[in-house]
Amino acid sequence: MRALLIKPEHERSADRCRTTIEFEGLPYFEPNQIIYEITGPDAPLQGTNGNFATAAALPTAMSLGRPLHVRGEVDADFLAIMEEYMAAWCRWRPDLFRPVAISAHREAPPQHSDRKTAIMAFSGGLDSTFALHAHKQDLLGRRALDVQAAVLIQGFDIPLAERKAFDIAQAHVKAILDSYGVRLNIVRTNWQKPFCVKWGMTHVLGIAAVLHLFHRQFGIGVIADDVAYDTQVTPWSSNAITNQMLGCTSFAIRTTGASWSRTEKAGFVAANPAVLEHLRVCYERPELGGNCGVCEKCVRTKLNFYAVGVSPVPTLGSPITIEDVRRTIPRHFDFPASVRDVLEQGTWTVDDPIRAEVAELVRHFRAGPANRTTPRRRLNFLQRFKKRARPLIRTTRNALAVFTSHRGRPIG
Repeated sequence: MRALLIKPEHERSADRCRTTIEFEGLPYFEPNQIIYEITGPDAPLQGTNGNFATAAALPTAMSLGRPLHVRGEVDADFLAIMEEYMAAWCRWRPDLFRPVAISAHREAPPQHSDRKTAIMAFSGGLDSTFALHAHKQDLLGRRALDVQAAVLIQGFDIPLAERKAFDIAQAHVKAILDSYGVRLNIVRTNWQKPFCVKWGMTHVLGIAAVLHLFHRQFGIGVIADDVAYDTQVTPWSSNAITNQMLGCTSFAIRTTGASWSRTEKAGFVAANPAVLEHLRVCYERPELGGNCGVCEKCVRTKLNFYAVGVSPVPTLGSPITIEDVRRTIPRHFDFPASVRDVLEQGTWTVDDPIRAEVAELVRHFRAGPANRTTPRRRLNFLQRFKKRARPLIRTTRNALAVFTSHRGRPIG
């Protein structure tokens, strides 16, 4: 099988740096370049090694069943770690991925980094905000890291074409980071489409690739856990097994937060007023740059805070109501697990009417399909149409902008 060749390159200008991964061996009609534009106080002054490129290109190679060869230097222990990562995912999703050989022009021996500071991926959501809070507020004991910088990625939850929305999101993120004394860096990338292959299975590897871009400035990268240890789901990109296979000796990657449920996290970060004003959790309306306040994720996060006595949360809009619970919760595919900790970890009183409504919905949901289709729990046609049409409208609007990034043209 012909190898898929990738070549990482790095350019530096006065205010930013541009790192690319050029593919050789993909069909002509497919995009053949991943682009990372990096701005901020920690933007790399010189090129990184090929670790980031290996992580970024691995989903494409596995999906095609093609050997992957990096035209550059890659840490030998990172190649070994990626082989183990690949083995896990080929067991979980043989329909998507096949095991392939990974190689490089030069394999560097493992070397411990003398840099002790950390940089973390930061979206401004509850999981990443709690992870930062935990490192800064002495919640982790010996696991605590000196997080000095963060990176916000455009091109993942917020499309590259949504410049205005991203500016709003960036302002929210900066306000939270400033409250913890952490520097903000920005990375804009076209990796998600099509190089991630399947977002829910690979997005953490994409985040890790971004963090590896900063390996010359920091010794450790941090990614927030979004699932607690007692509610782990596989296959899902962020999990307690393969999350341990993202770094190497010269640049470790640690995840933070799986020891706490989402409701417990809300209770901790609520002590910071900047979080209540600027937390950003909404993914159904990325064009807003903030929170819509009515989608499943927004309502669920309102519940997390309400359950620990915090309501309203200014950044999430109006206070939670019984009608919000009735209308929104059943849309979540993993409904019982997603709200179990709201009932079990909340500090609200047993006779709270909203708590009673959540408990009732859980009971009906677990009872079986017959109870899930009652009119009270069924989204009306207009709601379903709006939800399904929104991505199509957004994709159509952004198609030209995304296309221009495919073959080496500027992003956005």
